Amino acid sequence: MAAFVQKKIVTQKTIGESLKNVREGMGYALDEMAERTNIRSFYLRALESAEYDKIPGEVYIKSFLRVYSKELGLSTVDIIERYENERVVWEGTMKSRMKKLPDMPWWKKWLFFITHPRTIRISISVVIVAAVLGYVVYQLYAIITPPALSVTSPVNELITQERFVTVQGTTEPNAFVLINSESIHVAEDGVFEKLINLQEGLNLIRIEAAKKFSRVHVELRHVLVEEIEKPLIDRVDDQ
Repeated sequence: MAAFVQKKIVTQKTIGESLKNVREGMGYALDEMAERTNIRSFYLRALESAEYDKIPGEVYIKSFLRVYSKELGLSTVDIIERYENERVVWEGTMKSRMKKLPDMPWWKKWLFFITHPRTIRISISVVIVAAVLGYVVYQLYAIITPPALSVTSPVNELITQERFVTVQGTTEPNAFVLINSESIHVAEDGVFEKLINLQEGLNLIRIEAAKKFSRVHVELRHVLVEEIEKPLIDRVDDQ
């Protein structure tokens, strides 16, 4: 880009009009200037039309003005000084418009409020923040939620004379399973199976399933093993 001699603008035009006139005098379209300054054409157009409420904050406005005026070879100090003076007038105009709202019908007030660029920007920000928070909460919930666990065998409160029982069930494939504190293998489809040695009397079988960082899903099975009655001949021999 050819070197420009910085110069002060002495006309009574607004900053936006001055910037637009210089840009057009240099033969640049708005999109071309957006590419040269790395500022979206939407914001450049807002600067040129003095629609400062379309730009998110005072810091951005002054930053855009400095970059834009420098690219056009204008005095950044003069532009910022003129902007601060012009801003006072602009804010006064906006306040005057707001004062007229009480004379408007309620639906016009509501329409003015929801279509105002600042309201739209705030609404979009709220939606984005809510979506991000919702996603984070969902992920945390998914992490800490215990895995599904279904024990198909044995049934609870089983009464048997057998000294062995097979514990069978299903859980989520990425879960790990403990039976009476002993880790057992879980197949890729979530199926698990373990042969348990029982003692005479009441047996408690504790089946636990969990994922990393999740809560534990616990299922309990009570199995009563009855004493096997000996044949009469064996009882006589014992005597």
